[in-house]
Amino acid sequence: MSKIHKYFDCKCNKWNIVGFLNECDIEPFDKKIDEYLKSLEKIDRKEGRRQKKAHQLLDRYRKARSSLSHKTGVRAPVTSSVTCCSKNPRPDYKIAKSWEKERTRKQVHLHQPISGTVNGSINTVNGMMNGGKVGTINEQENPPLRRTPRKINRVIYAENSNKVNNTSKRTYKEISDEDPEKAKERKKLEKKLIDDFISRFKAINADDKWKLPSGRFVEDVLYDWAVTHCSETLAHSFILDTDCQEVMDLFSPEEKETILNTNKKSFPAVQDDIKKYVMKYYKKNVDDLRETVMEPYLKNGETYNSKLHYDLEWIHLVFNKFVIEWEQGVNALAEDNLEAWIVSHVWTFIVDMALKDIEETKIGKSDGGSFASKMRKNKKRKIGKSIIRGRKIDILLKLRNSSREILAGEVARTGDIHDKKYLGDRIKLLKLMKDMFDTIIESLPPTTIENYESLCTFGIQLFKNKGTVYIMDRPEGMISRLTKKAQLEAPIYIEGIRELILSIITMLELKNAIREIIQIIEKIESDELEVQVFQRNNTGVRLPLVGTTPTPRTSLVKK
Repeated sequence: MSKIHKYFDCKCNKWNIVGFLNECDIEPFDKKIDEYLKSLEKIDRKEGRRQKKAHQLLDRYRKARSSLSHKTGVRAPVTSSVTCCSKNPRPDYKIAKSWEKERTRKQVHLHQPISGTVNGSINTVNGMMNGGKVGTINEQENPPLRRTPRKINRVIYAENSNKVNNTSKRTYKEISDEDPEKAKERKKLEKKLIDDFISRFKAINADDKWKLPSGRFVEDVLYDWAVTHCSETLAHSFILDTDCQEVMDLFSPEEKETILNTNKKSFPAVQDDIKKYVMKYYKKNVDDLRETVMEPYLKNGETYNSKLHYDLEWIHLVFNKFVIEWEQGVNALAEDNLEAWIVSHVWTFIVDMALKDIEETKIGKSDGGSFASKMRKNKKRKIGKSIIRGRKIDILLKLRNSSREILAGEVARTGDIHDKKYLGDRIKLLKLMKDMFDTIIESLPPTTIENYESLCTFGIQLFKNKGTVYIMDRPEGMISRLTKKAQLEAPIYIEGIRELILSIITMLELKNAIREIIQIIEKIESDELEVQVFQRNNTGVRLPLVGTTPTPRTSLVKK
């Protein structure tokens, strides 16, 4: 045939050998493959992304591209895909053969007894025999009882494009055949995710973007990368995750330096006398630590004052809690505990109690859901539609007498950062941090850009006995920058007491940073003169909404 098969009219990142074989109605199998290769060869003679994809697929089907150049007339440069194929020279060839073998096994059925002799060969693909046609299941008047279809394992690959060097890295995984209805729903949700992302990007004015010294815009770079990903990422919510290597590799070293250091946030230092008191508990055995814990944290004759002594009391409380656990014959910290146990016996003492004395805030669980998340989800709500609840979160620090939320936290029992629960909690937490930041900005009266850029929100992701502290801010443009600030650890044994001391210092620094943000908010609200001056010329700061996760989320995960 002279034309390229219609299967290749779809986006090139969806092309694969199994998809073509399923859609192509040409028979027999050899002609299917011939059509597949000829179509790819025609595309390979052109330029652009389609040509590169065709070139890669040809490499995957044939042993060596160079050995076939006399057939195609196309000279193929050596690419990363050829290197990949050197270990498994013909992965797609084997996939196609397996596909045909499985199809043959499923399609050959002689439902009626045949007497006599069959002369000639049987075509196992279309059910034809020399001398007659064998009825298929659909054509039989009395079909046999339906059997439960056996799941077929097939290999597919997903591509992650790299905009820096224009190469692609493939990861292989096995999936079982997907139900047609589920596949249809999944594609619908993927399309909704991308369409929504594109519309929000188009709404951003060029003057509102973050321009790097190189002349590139951060928003444009993130858009070019995220629009090719059908599964949800933080970039779909215009969040720049500086901890994601794949995202940061989209930028040059000079651009990375600018991104990381523009309006950089730092934690205020802890007082030296507090640090000295914490170091008092640095002991290498449980008996010595118990002896130190039994000493009073107040000086002789000193009266307790919560504003002066709360930090000392909290530090003493943390070490007292851990020495009790370490003294037991069976160390409960070393067991595989439930999430509720980890929250109440470990992180409540380290996180909740550390922040309890911030008078302007209250800390607790968001049983009714986050207000910031609720506001974002209901922005387009119309009369007659039910209110969508905000995200539920394990830890939530709210400002008193206000709807503003300044810190959120998620807890999980797993300790594996590649675990599905951990990854799901992370994207949930970080999107909520942006919701919280946007709500604070929108609730404030018009003020200077510098005041807006000095604000931030905080997040803590706790997994088993470890944790990560994040900061979300808006250094420039419409981008929300995510920065990993510090690590936390609740040691299982006394040998890890050094990590416990560092975690205590981190929480004290975090508390100082939260108080600074509260002071900035109060200053903006109380400075009436500044509000009046900027009200005439400042229409406020607009921020792109967080992308709404398609529901159900599990539809986007290929099991």
